[in-house]
Amino acid sequence: MRIESLVYHTKILLKRERSLSQILNYRSFLRSQHADTLHYKPLSLSIPPTDRCNLRCAMCQTHSSHIPHHSNRHRPTQDMTFDLFKSLANKFKEAMQVQFIGTGEPLLNTDLFSMVDYAKKKRFETCVVTNGVLVDQYFYEILRAPIDTFIISINGHTGEEFHRMTGLSPKIWETIRNHAVEIANNPNRRFNFTLSFIIDKTNVKDIQEMIDFGAKLGADTVLLVNFLPSKVRGFTPEERTVFIEDFNPIEAKTSLRVPDGVTVTLPRSIDRKRPAKVCREFFRLIRVDGEGNVGGCPRQLLSLEQNGNFDDPDVWNNKYFRNMRRNFLHDNLELPESCRWCFSNSPHEQIVLRG
Repeated sequence: MRIESLVYHTKILLKRERSLSQILNYRSFLRSQHADTLHYKPLSLSIPPTDRCNLRCAMCQTHSSHIPHHSNRHRPTQDMTFDLFKSLANKFKEAMQVQFIGTGEPLLNTDLFSMVDYAKKKRFETCVVTNGVLVDQYFYEILRAPIDTFIISINGHTGEEFHRMTGLSPKIWETIRNHAVEIANNPNRRFNFTLSFIIDKTNVKDIQEMIDFGAKLGADTVLLVNFLPSKVRGFTPEERTVFIEDFNPIEAKTSLRVPDGVTVTLPRSIDRKRPAKVCREFFRLIRVDGEGNVGGCPRQLLSLEQNGNFDDPDVWNNKYFRNMRRNFLHDNLELPESCRWCFSNSPHEQIVLRG
């Protein structure tokens, strides 16, 4: 293992107190080769606490009225219960982190903070991703909860840009912005506060403005993610997704200004000249919905009901996971259409800038 890689993985282990099972599982992961059957347990849990949402963003893979039903679209399920979360957290106790993220608005689930508390007891790093609209209603619960990273998907550095991206009123953006300011500047905040933006061909020119906006609001991190397309006109890769010719992160990092104390994660551009099979979500992550259905993708392949259930004896190596891993390991097998245009499968490394 290269020295740089060794230092990186050591930092992960030393970042916080870990259980023995977490340490041993992570060591097993580091020593393993990529294969369809894995001899370590999931490193990360992706939990949609609910698929209910208080917004209907135009680009949303789940709730958009502009994107018709398709085979990968999430099927509505019941909310995740605290008891179900405890069961899966106990089963996958070797994991090191849990992210509470859509297919809906996590703050709509009244058990969310109980789940966060339990996750921390299991020594998981915790991340909550919200659209920010309900932050004022749960302000003190958010501040008191053992959250490590709190992300607001603001999706616009202006009200006009928010409207272009989401199709929603700029007044909603003003509400989200005000909530973000209150969270960022509260002296009792203990978590990393992140603002996330979706980058497409239109707003890629405004990345510096997004960075400056996030820093002015008080964000610790500005997260810039590439547009996830669909086959619908106005949402296709050619029309919206950022390709390497549109934005080259290597070149951009020398010209972008990052304010002191701010971390910026640049979008991963798609490279049509370098078809890739580099996504490793199915090798590291398990996603579980409110009915216990599982999957390995937190972004595009959101239909989970036919992939197995979390309490199956060897769900991590069931037929679904083995088949998906084979798709990424063998050149002669085809990836799902969505995977080919997903930033997680970009051959270009994630670039992080620190001010």
